[in-house]
Amino acid sequence: SNKNAEITATAQRRDEVQASVIAEQQRMVEVQAQLDDRQKILEKRLLSTYKSDDSGFIEVVMGSDDFSDFLTRVDMVNAIADEDRELIESIRASRQTVEDDLASLQGKEEELAGLLSQLNDSQQALLAAQEEQQTVLASIQSQRDLTDSQIAQIQAQAASIEATMSSIQGQAASPAG
Repeated sequence: SNKNAEITATAQRRDEVQASVIAEQQRMVEVQAQLDDRQKILEKRLLSTYKSDDSGFIEVVMGSDDFSDFLTRVDMVNAIADEDRELIESIRASRQTVEDDLASLQGKEEELAGLLSQLNDSQQALLAAQEEQQTVLASIQSQRDLTDSQIAQIQAQAASIEATMSSIQGQAASPAG
């Protein structure tokens, strides 16, 4: 029936959305891992940059030959830091997008589950109404059968009365012996 097709289509849509939810959750895990890796790299770089016993920021800057070389090296260090910041920001934004997508998909999944439940309820109601209709029809049919048999009985009685009447009339019409 129409309801069955609707239920099947809705169930299919819900399954597709559930698959998307799982895919988004997987993407979320990957993005989070990327972010964690990136932050670890950045932390290591920052540590090494500010440790004077390492060939970090101070050595890079102080190891410069002249002031313009010094500025170039400072710019380079800043550029790397900016690049890291941008990368982390882009990964964070990407994670936020995935979170939003996930929330939206989960909302859609709940909506579809609700719709499916409504459709199932209305299908049950339809089936119940159909059963009731069948019962009423069966009851009407049995009453009609009863009426038909009563009519047949009355007709048989009428025929028998008629036969008796005509036989009486026949006897009355013949001259007495």
